[in-house]
Amino acid sequence: MESKIAVRLARVADVKSLMKLSQAVYGVELMEELVLWKLKNNQELVIVAEFENELIGFACAHVKMSFCRDELLGEVTELYVEKAYRQKSVAKSMLLLLESYFKNHLVTKVTGLTVNEHEPCQYVFESLGYEKSDYCVYEKQICKI
Repeated sequence: MESKIAVRLARVADVKSLMKLSQAVYGVELMEELVLWKLKNNQELVIVAEFENELIGFACAHVKMSFCRDELLGEVTELYVEKAYRQKSVAKSMLLLLESYFKNHLVTKVTGLTVNEHEPCQYVFESLGYEKSDYCVYEKQICKI
């Protein structure tokens, strides 16, 4: 019998696996206590992809409201799938689950953030009807922890 890839909301039991995946992506070791706190306190919506009881990907998002707009906005900030599982609709499935959550919470518009060089991620967004925005994002590091 062939195993299937499942997507679901992250659980507290996923912390160590999520930390491992995040370190593979960003090369930074996260503090376990902080990751646990974020999951327990719903600081961000985290979706995971799982194959044979192993996490193979994750997507992170949150809902925000602008002072100047009377609508809720969704923002996808992370989208990662291990190389061996790419081109199997895993990222697409995670985004669709996020969209379902957003619709149920009256979010009217979703933004997906990715670096300019990450064309596979951009392809996934575009395959689901997302369009490149005219916005330009700036960032500045103001302190080191």
